[in-house]
Amino acid sequence: MYADVLDPTLERVARRIVELAQVAADERVLDVATGTGTAAREAARWGASVVGIDIAEPMLALARERSPLTIVSEAAALAAAAATSKDW
Repeated sequence: MYADVLDPTLERVARRIVELAQVAADERVLDVATGTGTAAREAARWGASVVGIDIAEPMLALARERSPLTIVSEAAALAAAAATSKDW
């Protein structure tokens, strides 16, 4: 399975991305093209409130399965919500 092979490889990269972005607790993070949610999970571990979006529903299904505390959304749904609200 894609996620079983690629996610472990990406974990170090995701940690470095979150570190370079200086993500802090209580910040809000939007992970665009979240895929299986590797970077979103890492940002959540740092205490951020994370929304991951992607256009590929199979990837979002994996992200939801692996990231129960991270909100993952279809890109179109998030765009519609953003048009009507400042909260995500």
